[in-house]
Amino acid sequence: MLATKIVQFLAVILTALALVPSGAHFFALPNKIDLTQEHYFIAQNIYRGWALFGIVLFPALAVDLALAIMLRRQPAPSGGLWVDERTRILRVLEANRWHRQRAAAALGISRVTLWRRMERHGIRDPLGSPVRETA
Repeated sequence: MLATKIVQFLAVILTALALVPSGAHFFALPNKIDLTQEHYFIAQNIYRGWALFGIVLFPALAVDLALAIMLRRQPAPSGGLWVDERTRILRVLEANRWHRQRAAAALGISRVTLWRRMERHGIRDPLGSPVRETA
């Protein structure tokens, strides 16, 4: 967790540093449009050492790649869209006294989708009515 935070921080800093020269040129462009050729080249000499910012580009790409790999290897949250879909379904069913039509409406899904998810998570109606319903 700490390693991921450190890599995220480095990715942001190095990427920002890699973008500094292009941002500087972009924001200075309106001021350079009306310059004569001689004055334009004098202004461009200010940026002569900025090519060294290109060195930051490779570490930025490497850290971004490392961050992508680290985030990809993290386990996905279980239970689908919600972190714990099974618990949420159970709570809504209990709040609606296991009336599946009302529970489905409270969850914002259809009754058929609710019973499919109940089957997926192994949820059985404690009142004894069958889980499987005709659509």
